[in-house]
Amino acid sequence: MESRFYEGCGREGPIRCIFLCEFHPVAGPKITCQVPADYVSKENFDAVSVYIIPKAQLQRSILTVTVLGKKITGFPISIDNPKYARNAFYFNLCFVFDSWARTVHFEPVVKKLSEFLVTLEMESGFLSNDNCKVNLPNILQTILQELNRRKMCTVVVGSSTTHLKVVRVSRDPTPVDDHQVPCLTAVHKSYCRDQWDLTTQQVIPFIDGFNHVAKIAAEADVENNLVKSCIQNLLYYGVVRMISIFRYSAEYATTPKLRELLENIGFQKECMKYVAKSSSVLPSLRDILAVYGGFRRGVTVRELCVRLQSHLHNLDMRKLVQFGVLSGVLRRIHEYPVVLLEECASSTPAVASLPVPRSPTTPRTHLLRHIHAHLHANLPMGEGNHERNAYGSSLSDRGHCSPSSSRSRISLGVRALSSQERSMDEICVAVGCSFARLSSIMEADPSVIVLRK
Repeated sequence: MESRFYEGCGREGPIRCIFLCEFHPVAGPKITCQVPADYVSKENFDAVSVYIIPKAQLQRSILTVTVLGKKITGFPISIDNPKYARNAFYFNLCFVFDSWARTVHFEPVVKKLSEFLVTLEMESGFLSNDNCKVNLPNILQTILQELNRRKMCTVVVGSSTTHLKVVRVSRDPTPVDDHQVPCLTAVHKSYCRDQWDLTTQQVIPFIDGFNHVAKIAAEADVENNLVKSCIQNLLYYGVVRMISIFRYSAEYATTPKLRELLENIGFQKECMKYVAKSSSVLPSLRDILAVYGGFRRGVTVRELCVRLQSHLHNLDMRKLVQFGVLSGVLRRIHEYPVVLLEECASSTPAVASLPVPRSPTTPRTHLLRHIHAHLHANLPMGEGNHERNAYGSSLSDRGHCSPSSSRSRISLGVRALSSQERSMDEICVAVGCSFARLSSIMEADPSVIVLRK
C-alpha cells in the first residue's frame, strides 16, 4: 500500500518510531533508546549518523533526512559544559516516518520536546545519567501513541511538565478576487468573536454566502484589499470556502456526485437541513432530487423555478444551489467573453479557435470604454451625485466607481477584458454593472462572442 505514495504527494503518515541518539565519548554516535525497539537498525543509523549528530554549524536546526525508505526528523542539541567528557553533550531526539509522509507539522513538536529534554538535562542530568533516564522508553512510548491517536500529549517528568500538540500546517490559499463569494463553514462555530482581529470581526457579519468580496467591502466599510487579506486568512483556517456569484440567470450542471445524494443517508439529512426554508419543516428528498435533476446546460435557475414551482414550497432555491456547489453536486457554467479580430467580426460567426489579440489597444479596450461610457453617459459630474450599481452599493463608495475614479475603473476593466479567461462575473464587478446590462451591450457588439464552459 505504501508503494502507491511518493515523496511530495502531500499525504500525512503516522509516527513510526521515536529514538534518542547521542555522541558517546568512546563509541561515537549511537542510539541509546528507541520505541519500538530496533525499528532503525544499527547499520541504517551508522549510514546517516553524520546528519543526525551534525557539526556545530547545524546544531539547534530542524534537520530532515530521507534515506532507505524512512524519513527522520530531528533537532540536534549541543550542551557545552566542562562536566562532560568532551566538554559538551551532544544528543538528538528524532521522529521517524515513512519516506512519503508530509512531516512539516511535526517539526515544532520535535523542537519543543528537544528543548524540554535540555531543561531536564540541565536540572538533573536526565539524559547523561543512566539511572535517571531509565523511564525514558515508557515516556517515548506514551508520546508515540498519544500523538498518533490524539495529535496531542502531556509529558510529565518529576515536577516538570510540557504539552505537545500537532498543528497541521496548511498550504497558502489562492488569492481572493472581488467577484468571489465567501461561505462560512461549520468550522466557524468553533471560534468565538474575541479570537478574531478587529477587521475580521467587522467583516464576518456580512459573509452570508451570497455577497461577493467587493460588496462585503462596501457594506462593511473596510478597504477592499484588507477584506481580501481577511478572507484569505479565513480560507487558510477553513472557516470559509469560495463560490461564484448566485444569479437566477446563471446555468448549472449536475456532477456524478449526485449519486451520493441518492445513496448516503447522512448526506441526505445534511442537504435537507441546509436547503430548508424553515428548520421546523424539512423538504422531502424527492423534491430536492427533482430540482437537482433539472439543472443542465441551457436551463437557467429562473426557468427551473418556474417549471418546478410545485417542488419549491419548503426549500430555498438559493440555498439549494449554494449547497450543491459547496458539496460538488452542482458546477457553475461560466460565461467567458472573447473579442474577435476586426477582420473576423463581420464574417461568419467565429469559434474559439480564432486568434485573440493580446495588445491592450485591441477591440477589448474599445469595448470596455463603450461599456463604461454607456453606464455613465448621463451621470452628472457634480460631487453630490451618486449612482447605484447592480449590487445595491453606491458607485462612489470608497472610490469603487465614482466619476472621479473613472480612469481607475476603466483601467481595472481593461485588465478584466485583457484575457479570455475572465468570466462575466468578474467583468460585472470590475465595471460595476448588472449581468443583464453587460450582456445586452456585448450581444449588440458583433465583435464579441461568449463561450460557456
